[in-house]
Amino acid sequence: SGCEVQVDIGASGYSLKVRDDANAGCLTANLSFNTSLKNPAGGTFNIPDTAPPAGIAVSAANFIYGRQGQTFSAANILINVDTQTITVDAVTGYVH
Repeated sequence: SGCEVQVDIGASGYSLKVRDDANAGCLTANLSFNTSLKNPAGGTFNIPDTAPPAGIAVSAANFIYGRQGQTFSAANILINVDTQTITVDAVTGYVH
């Protein structure tokens, strides 16, 4: 989208949101993240449509991807999904 994207992950699912001026090019850095990112397949990336399967535990995480894919976090972000850990690299935004 070329916009900063806020990622909010929790036990009931995840949401992806952009700043409120997303339709105007995301040029105002001080607006809130209240606009749900549109899913190309239809709808939005929003809870509860993104709920994990029953019995799968997911740890909470909240971070922002910048326009170039980096996060604004000082350290890598760790997301636990059941017995696995997903790492989001703070500098590059690479997920592994």
